[in-house]
Amino acid sequence: MLIIFLAVKLYREVNYLDYSVGLACAVSERMSLSFNQRFYSKTKQRPEGREWQKIPRTDTNTANLGIGATLALSPNLSTVTSIGSGLTEDSPDYQISVRFPYRF
Repeated sequence: MLIIFLAVKLYREVNYLDYSVGLACAVSERMSLSFNQRFYSKTKQRPEGREWQKIPRTDTNTANLGIGATLALSPNLSTVTSIGSGLTEDSPDYQISVRFPYRF
C-alpha cells in the first residue's frame, strides 16, 4: 500500500502558512517506510502602531525519513514504533516514537 498526503495549515493570527508533503509505503502488514517534508513560510509580526516586520530565519524546510513497525497486542490494542532521521539542517537529527492506538 502506498499513501501520499498533503496537509495545509493557515494561521491568520500570525500570518503563517504551514504545508507538508509525505509518502508512506507499507513493506508488509507490520512494517512501513515514510518520508515527510514540511515547509514553513516566513513569519511576520506587527508591533503595536508600527508596520509589519519579517522575523529572520523563520522560513524553514524540514525533511524526515523514517521506518516503523506495528505489532498487534490484542484485537483492539496495538503498538506502533518508529525511528526517523532528519535530512535537512532544520530537522531534528533523529526521532523515536512509540504509540499505543486503541480501537473502541
